[in-house]
Amino acid sequence: MKQVMKYTIISTVTENNKEADAVISELSALETETDIIYTDNMSICGCAGCYDCWLKTPGICSIKDDHEQIFVKLLQSDRVIFIAEVKLGFVSYKMKNLLDRMLPILTIYLKFKNGQMRHYTRYKNRTDLGLLYIGNADAEYLAGWMERVAINFDSRSLGVYEIGNRKEFYHALGDH
Repeated sequence: MKQVMKYTIISTVTENNKEADAVISELSALETETDIIYTDNMSICGCAGCYDCWLKTPGICSIKDDHEQIFVKLLQSDRVIFIAEVKLGFVSYKMKNLLDRMLPILTIYLKFKNGQMRHYTRYKNRTDLGLLYIGNADAEYLAGWMERVAINFDSRSLGVYEIGNRKEFYHALGDH
């Protein structure tokens, strides 16, 4: 019996974007347990860099906004697929804010892993991360960046694909 994976799709693009809506519809049909989050009308502040999530309230961000519900969904998911626009060749500030605010997943404590210094993770769940992007970017550069993000969260990258190449992404999901 095939285990049902829990997916969360987080779209930082404007709602009713035809390409993003197509991906969300297609991915929802592939998996029986899929949560969808549209961040367009959410209030998500940038990380303040206060490190309260490490020192004062371990695992809990001091900023109280809509990011809390995203954080909880991320912790409950096997795979998170981000849909984001790229601006000037890199993910938009909306996507960057989301990832910066994931800092509470980590602890202040460090270890060596594969010859590199890494933070210990706070939770047992290891969520795979993937990115579908809209716009012009160097896919290889973004793939390297996503790989680093996944390593930092002791996770695995599902890859980075331009949204027009989403069929390749769907195929890659089966390989993981």
